[in-house]
Amino acid sequence: MSLNILLTNDDGYDSPGLIALYDALKAAGENVHIVAPAANQSAQGSSLGGPTAFDEPFAVTEFSPGNYAVDGRPVTATLVGLDVLDLFGGEAPDIVISGTNRGDNTGESENISGTVNAAVAALQRSIPAIALSAGSEDGSYDAAFANSAEFLVSLLDKLEAARPEGGALIPGGEGLSINIPGTADPLGLAITRIDQESSAGYPIGEKPNGLYNSTFTPNTDPSGNPISEGSQFLEGRVTLSPIDGNWTASEQQRLALEDRLDGKLGDWDRPEAQPLKVMLVNEEGADAPGLELLRETLLDLGYEVTVVAPASAQDGLGTALTLTDFAVEHTADGYAVAATPSTTVYTGLDALLTGEARPDLIVSGIDGGPSLGHEGVTSGTLAAAVAGVFNYGVPSIAVSTEVDSSHGTDWCSLWHASQITADLILELQATAGADGMLLPTGVGLNVNIPRYADPSDVVFTRIDAATDHELHAAGTGTAGEAKLEFGGPVVTDDPLAEGNAFAAGHITVTPIDANYGAQEFGAYDFIGDLLGVQFGRPTSTGLFPGEARVGGIEFLGESDIGFGHGFGGLQIGGLSAITWDAATGQYYALSDDRSTDARFFTLDIGLEDGALSQGDIAFKGVHRLGQEDGQHFPANSLDPEGLALAPDGTLYLSFEGDASQLVPPLVAQFDLTGQRIAELPVDGKFTPTADESSGIRNNLAFEGLAVTPDGKTLFVGTEDALYQDGPNATVNAGSPTRILAYDTAAGHETAEYAYLTDPIAHAPVPGDAFATNGLVELLALDNQGTMLALERSFSTGIAGNDIRLYMVRTEDATDVSGLPALDGQDYIPAQKTLLLDLDDLGITLDNIEGMTFGPDLADGRKSLVMVADDNFSDTQVTQFLAFALDVKTGSADLL
Repeated sequence: MSLNILLTNDDGYDSPGLIALYDALKAAGENVHIVAPAANQSAQGSSLGGPTAFDEPFAVTEFSPGNYAVDGRPVTATLVGLDVLDLFGGEAPDIVISGTNRGDNTGESENISGTVNAAVAALQRSIPAIALSAGSEDGSYDAAFANSAEFLVSLLDKLEAARPEGGALIPGGEGLSINIPGTADPLGLAITRIDQESSAGYPIGEKPNGLYNSTFTPNTDPSGNPISEGSQFLEGRVTLSPIDGNWTASEQQRLALEDRLDGKLGDWDRPEAQPLKVMLVNEEGADAPGLELLRETLLDLGYEVTVVAPASAQDGLGTALTLTDFAVEHTADGYAVAATPSTTVYTGLDALLTGEARPDLIVSGIDGGPSLGHEGVTSGTLAAAVAGVFNYGVPSIAVSTEVDSSHGTDWCSLWHASQITADLILELQATAGADGMLLPTGVGLNVNIPRYADPSDVVFTRIDAATDHELHAAGTGTAGEAKLEFGGPVVTDDPLAEGNAFAAGHITVTPIDANYGAQEFGAYDFIGDLLGVQFGRPTSTGLFPGEARVGGIEFLGESDIGFGHGFGGLQIGGLSAITWDAATGQYYALSDDRSTDARFFTLDIGLEDGALSQGDIAFKGVHRLGQEDGQHFPANSLDPEGLALAPDGTLYLSFEGDASQLVPPLVAQFDLTGQRIAELPVDGKFTPTADESSGIRNNLAFEGLAVTPDGKTLFVGTEDALYQDGPNATVNAGSPTRILAYDTAAGHETAEYAYLTDPIAHAPVPGDAFATNGLVELLALDNQGTMLALERSFSTGIAGNDIRLYMVRTEDATDVSGLPALDGQDYIPAQKTLLLDLDDLGITLDNIEGMTFGPDLADGRKSLVMVADDNFSDTQVTQFLAFALDVKTGSADLL
């Protein structure tokens, strides 16, 4: 079943990375809707758009059916998709995907990324989410965008296959931040944690024009830490970091802080202040009354206090950065920075308060209005503390208080909050350990103070959905418009949630680690088990470990053999399958002659010059098929269709049987002289029935045949659906065929997978004439169930045939061997991806039914040869086509 996917990003609705991902998800059969920003919103983090975000409605434009551009930030786009647009019939999406972003988001970029925060907005609604970001190579993102799309489609297949009935696609209310390197061939996969190591830094400095901005500084010396996403990304691996979208520090840190400070706050028995350098920042601006009151209070304690605050109000900008040049004004109290709160902190620590002036503590506030629960991420006040803690390791405290602004500035509440803040700092100093650290490295505090709260009434809390006002998007009643608004309080069942404790009148002190990374080890084990990658043990086996992928395909030419040619006294015709022996360089081609002369030919195909031309096909021998006693098979007892060479030097053949005569299909093993060695069992569901209620359809049975490179698995494909599985292909719909998997050593079937063919390419002429489309060949790419699949469509009255080459994966498909009938059942079919529509070659295509790999070409690519079955008709030809394939493999034992 298809997944319901909300697709967003921060680069804009028409960005190449998003479009490539959308196309791949649609091709995989997913139900996808784009709801993305109308313009580039890179590095806008958790911003809602600033102080005016709630003042006016914004445009929501349907730019194509079911897809929307939102005139707002990435978080806003996610909220519109979840709250305003009914995209999935009243249901929430199965997953929100944000990306693919132009540029990686590793380490310090996680908090400020619009891509990541758009995903976090979904996680905070308990909807699984993935942020997907890509690096570049030589300035190009093309390879990374393609790899990102292919990897995500594969990952979603795995997640869906592992999903419990009625469960979330990603368990535990968690998501993933995935970063794809820019190289065409990533080194491998790594399950990682978010930490401070990034692919690059962006330190702030003064420019020659007197303004300030960041400077791109690449990380040229990664640490090699096997669990650091920044390090592993720089080593060329895809990193998968589980995220929970929550800045709360660990429960151990919360309990330690509670044990350290419980009963000490609000008793007004203040310890003596010790020397301390404090940097004050906020979101309300350098002249905000809350900041000024706090500055005076801290100066009275003897602290060295420097204001480094935004020059103007920056409410609602969250973790957004200022990307353009900005001014810094030296004031009597410190500095006014014309930038967002996060950029202001960067500027203070990178350029203004350096060396001996580096602060011991950052205090962000006092903000007039609480920053509680998940909505707190949109607060610039909290974001400033997050920047200090995560990016610089400086102890940081965000302070917000409830105020009554109905009569102007609520000086009483702000003064009250400043005294409580001073008391907290004093107690942190008094209870610091031998190292003198006010807070453990990587830990800050989010403090929220109810109006006139008892200073001793403190609860040590954690962040969840509980808040004083619920943030959501809403329609305005005018088509094409939406708005942001706050609703009522949200209450959860956790008494230690800061929103709940604040509502009960308690001062809340929440330890934060400022890290969106998941804390539960189970999240890392889940994704590791899903992908076969251990946490802390990165792989070096490519993007798809153990799996093969086709990177490109080039046509090398054709060669035809006209009707009536023969070899060894037998006609060359009906070639329905072909295989190649790497040991001898010889090809084997199977004729589907139903007479006593059922046979295969040996031949040479000259591809030494990297092309196939007329005269490059040379037949060398012919072998008639024989039974175990050496006798030839009786006429009409066989309909040979599939042929595959096993690594042990034997041949597997498939036979369609004859449904009109109730002859079942057959799979058998032969030696290279054509003598049958053994027969494999075929399940009874394939046996034809006289009333056509079940079993194979006539001439639409076992056709494709493939052996994995290790020789352990044999795949057999039916050309069209069994009667009980559904209808055969029509112009309007494809058909559910089956692919059988055999254990070659045990000699029995182990699994079956559904494969959905395309509809018939063209209506026949006349309309009731014969037409068909089916699965005619399989060719294994690896040992994990990745194959090439060939579909052939023919319609009476239409010249030639329509041939399509697909890559197909069975790994995440449902094993349907236990389903006697597919019709009406839920299952996941094999995933297929179109590699080539042979109609694009511009040549007339005959009845192409067979294909095989040949020798590697001089440039290292694999050769692929296809052959046509001329149906022993004088109006057709035996056509050979050759191609060069760029096959990427994840390990040495593959093709």
